[in-house]
Amino acid sequence: MTDSESVVAIIPFFNGSAFIERAVRSVLSQTRPAKEIIVVDDGSHDSEAQFLLDLSTTLGFDVIRQGNGGQSSARNTGVANSTSPLICFLDQDDYFHPDHIEKLVSTWTAERSMSVGYVYGDAQRVDLNGDVIHQRVIKSHSIHPKETTADFLRSDMFILPSASVISRAMYSEIGGFHPELRGYEDDDFFLRAHCAGFRGIHLDLPVVAWTLNPDSSSHSPTMAQSRLVYLHRVNGLIATMPEETRRELAPHVYPRFVSLFAYDLAAPLAKGAEFTKAESRFREVVEMCRTSHVSVPFTTRIIISIMSLLGLLPVSMRRVAARVLLSPRMRKLRTTFR
Repeated sequence: MTDSESVVAIIPFFNGSAFIERAVRSVLSQTRPAKEIIVVDDGSHDSEAQFLLDLSTTLGFDVIRQGNGGQSSARNTGVANSTSPLICFLDQDDYFHPDHIEKLVSTWTAERSMSVGYVYGDAQRVDLNGDVIHQRVIKSHSIHPKETTADFLRSDMFILPSASVISRAMYSEIGGFHPELRGYEDDDFFLRAHCAGFRGIHLDLPVVAWTLNPDSSSHSPTMAQSRLVYLHRVNGLIATMPEETRRELAPHVYPRFVSLFAYDLAAPLAKGAEFTKAESRFREVVEMCRTSHVSVPFTTRIIISIMSLLGLLPVSMRRVAARVLLSPRMRKLRTTFR
């Protein structure tokens, strides 16, 4: 491997002692080795931090410790403390296939184009024990390869940093990962790369095991707030586009997010939990949908009507209403009536 093709592997770590050895060993076992291996401890508990330091002594990798700033911050810290021109990220509970780096870098080398900013593969979905749930989860959930802005925005992106090799030049030009995001940071990163003129090459092979971790919630308040920040960034991007392009993209973007925020609102209601912030986010997104001249989905209008009555209902009835909104039939309706 030449210096121009050397790779740094960066693993953000936060109280992940149950998984980190498996992740690091998967990097050490590569058929094409990484020149640098950096684990960024993002403010773990002292016992977890000590476990990581002990493991680094045993296996031989670098550790950087910082205050808790989230995964985006940890990734950026790792890049700032490395020099290799190609970057691979790995989440602490995932692990590389043995030829991860070799396959991605070989594809990169074969392309030899300044416009290529990253190469990405598919991922196996595995449970906590490493048993395979789905062989090719990326391609089954989204359009690949992505060529147009609409391809990036019409659904969740499903380009995983853990399944990618990324050019340091591209990373530096677009400014790394947005530190305010603790969810949707991957979509934001690759969307900015596309808008900056960089291309991604899709390798139609699984190169990483992506762990289904029940402790990771796609509908947590933190994720919901990051989703809102990301949507505002997307909204700003769409506003700069020609009218014809805006009209093409808006029906793909806003109804999808309205449905996600409706679910975010219904979930705490079903538990009888506090829902004021979730309601505020939901109404903000609905208003964004309206001001973009996109029809609010039929079932969302029903949800809005229910929301207007919730303050008058006892908690038990709120729970019943929320469970109706979360039911499989209602989810099917949200998909049908756009």
